Amino acid sequence: MDEGTRQQVTWTIILAVVLSVVVLAAYRRAEVDMLLADIATGPPAERVEAVRRLVHKQKLMEALEDEPRWVQDRAVSAATLIGTEETMFQLVAAKSVVDAPVQAEIDTYLTHVGASSIGPLVMALQDKDAAVRGGAGGPLKTIGAPAVASLMPLIDVYDDAVRGLVSSTLGGIGEPAIKPLLRVMQQEEPGPDQGPAAFRRAKSAAEAAFKAMGEPAMKPMIEDLLPHENPEVRLAATGVLGAVAAALEEDGGVPAVRPLIERLTEDDAWAVRRKAASALGGLGEVAVDEGAVQPLIGRLKDGRPEVRAAAAQALGALGDPAAAQPLATLLLTNRRGATAEIAEALVKIGQPAIAPLTPALDHPEAAVRLVAAETIATIGTSDAVLPLGKALTDPEVKVREAAADALRNLADRRVLHQLIAALGDSESRVYYAARDALARMGEPAIPALLGALGSANTRVAYMAEQALARIGGPAVEPLIQWLQSGSPGARQWSGIALGAIGEAAVEPAAELLLSSGAGAEARAAAARALGATGSHSATEPLINAVKSSAAPTQVRQQAVRALGEIGDERATSTLVEALEDPAREVRATAMDVLKDWRLGDVDEKLREMLASEREAAVRRAAIVLAKHSLAASGELMRAVGAVEERVAAGSEKVRSALESIVTDSSAPDTLRREAIEGLAFVGDEESLDALAPLLSIDSQFAETAAKTVGGIGERTIAPTERGEEVKVGQAAELLLDVFDAAESRQLRLVAGSGLALMGAQPVQPLLERMKSGPEERKRWLAAILGAIGKPATFPVLDARGKAEDEKLRNWHAVTLVMIGDARAMDLIEQLPKDQKPDPKNVRASREIYSDLQKLL
Repeated sequence: MDEGTRQQVTWTIILAVVLSVVVLAAYRRAEVDMLLADIATGPPAERVEAVRRLVHKQKLMEALEDEPRWVQDRAVSAATLIGTEETMFQLVAAKSVVDAPVQAEIDTYLTHVGASSIGPLVMALQDKDAAVRGGAGGPLKTIGAPAVASLMPLIDVYDDAVRGLVSSTLGGIGEPAIKPLLRVMQQEEPGPDQGPAAFRRAKSAAEAAFKAMGEPAMKPMIEDLLPHENPEVRLAATGVLGAVAAALEEDGGVPAVRPLIERLTEDDAWAVRRKAASALGGLGEVAVDEGAVQPLIGRLKDGRPEVRAAAAQALGALGDPAAAQPLATLLLTNRRGATAEIAEALVKIGQPAIAPLTPALDHPEAAVRLVAAETIATIGTSDAVLPLGKALTDPEVKVREAAADALRNLADRRVLHQLIAALGDSESRVYYAARDALARMGEPAIPALLGALGSANTRVAYMAEQALARIGGPAVEPLIQWLQSGSPGARQWSGIALGAIGEAAVEPAAELLLSSGAGAEARAAAARALGATGSHSATEPLINAVKSSAAPTQVRQQAVRALGEIGDERATSTLVEALEDPAREVRATAMDVLKDWRLGDVDEKLREMLASEREAAVRRAAIVLAKHSLAASGELMRAVGAVEERVAAGSEKVRSALESIVTDSSAPDTLRREAIEGLAFVGDEESLDALAPLLSIDSQFAETAAKTVGGIGERTIAPTERGEEVKVGQAAELLLDVFDAAESRQLRLVAGSGLALMGAQPVQPLLERMKSGPEERKRWLAAILGAIGKPATFPVLDARGKAEDEKLRNWHAVTLVMIGDARAMDLIEQLPKDQKPDPKNVRASREIYSDLQKLL
């Protein structure tokens, strides 16, 4: 047979099998449907026969699912006439799919049959299907005593679900199951055919059955098991008795209290005493009313920590205030093994526990103080405030943290001074919590917080400022007053707080700012506060203050600075006009603000000033315009064509003004420095004549001038593509000449810093200088090329490739180490050992390189 024929035969067989299965399933469904039709429409005999056939085929549950109730009812009625064990089992299984009234009919039938149905029901109880198992328990409980003998052998089965149903069923049967269950409970070792695991399962299941039994289980526990000589039996009985009694309503648990107290106080097994304590704790008011509190208090002195812990836990559950002092005493004297339970119990007792706990805050052991503080904090009533305030001074940080965290929401004026002191705590969690507590306290805390603003401890002042800012509106007027009467530090922090409060502080602060009767320092502080608010509603009063000729210099100065912080374009004219203020401090501040000001028509107004004949004003306007140039402002300014045109139009006049300042030795040093820096953005090679004299060791402007020359050089020479010859401009030549002639380390560093800013321009001249001269000079050249960085990498690599002198090649390698980019370091790693850069020269060059970086 060839391969094609074999495949055809195979597929034919597969299709035949599938078709057979489909046909068989359809036949079976059709058969079930026919039998259901007989049940629905046939006479009684046909209905019984139809059900018999469904039972035989184990299809009764499947057939009845989703059928109308009257069909289900007819089928069940017919099944009761059959009466076989298999029929009963399938009826139990069908309970999960039929309607509730039909379920009740099945239960009634199975119960009525009585002992005959026990077998099928017990079989169903062990079924793998949980729905089937669940249908067996109810009838077995109703059948009662006759079912016990069949259920007891299942009490140690491995399946947890089956064993649980057996326990609940035996518990539901009640009194008839007591004796066999007692025999299991009293059993002290595995039976002949029972392993240790099965023995333990049986004992556990028997306990569960008694717990499910409820009140009928109390008498056998008390009379038969609690007096048993085996402590494990007494232990199990104690647990069952406690669980049963706790589940009973009203006074149902009363009979259990006295026996449990006897186990608690007299049993020589500590595990039994512990279980008795726990059981009593679960009885609530019944245990309190029956006198369990004092015996439990007595067990706080038990020799076993486990019993002490259980007694403490029980006392907490009962919540009797009488236990507060003994529990607190136990915490102080013998808490080992019971600390958590003692704390939990005291928390449950609540406010009555605070007074007994308070002495624990003075305990020599930090662990005890911590538990006491945490417990008082958790109780969290008004009585907890003073003890927690005391704990804020504890030497142990965790105790302080616990107290501070609790006081966040509890604090009142009784602990005001402790919280103020806590602002100076060494731990952030403490002082932040103190800040939050004081802020929450509100108005009562304001005077103390104002005092803290003047603290020499900066953090204390900062925390106080934050608390006042969070208090908000109520703190505004006190802060305004503090601006006028506090120390300099307090005024500073008051202004910051007012600024953080925001809009609510604007009007009062503006009123103080413009008050001619107030002190200059207070008015200046008000200006700072207005700036900190960031509110545009503060702009107008600040403008008025700047324009007021009667306002003290420091007030006008702070008002200018505040306008800069707010950033409202309405202030543009005022700020430009302030460049001509009579006071140098105001002019300097206005210049600082305008350097970063891009609002309104600021450049137009500055150009107008540039065209005036007032030399001082022209110079200041020129410095600001230089800072506004494209070179200084970056790509953001390049995107605005109108600005580019304006600045370019006035650049020559700006440059001329700056050069005149630079060469004017009578001009203020700060102004000259500003002018030098400005030329970096608007200067050209003609500006070098003004800058060259400053590149000397005697000039205080040498560093600034070198950077400016470097900036001019980098900006005035167009960049080239790799491989093209790099043009060396006048700026680079100037700095190279300074470097060549320099006899001091400082002047070489100055020249080197300027060269490092020019990129590729000075690279080739520096490499040419490396070919000759002393070794010490080559270290400088390597360091400067290293500071230039990546633009020097390829030229250095090319120079090294062309060089024949091994010493020169080694200096090139040192230079590559200084550059340090990936390509340079890759070459260094590949060099043979004898060509590696000299470590001594690397160290010397790196030292120079580090000094250059400091200047840059």
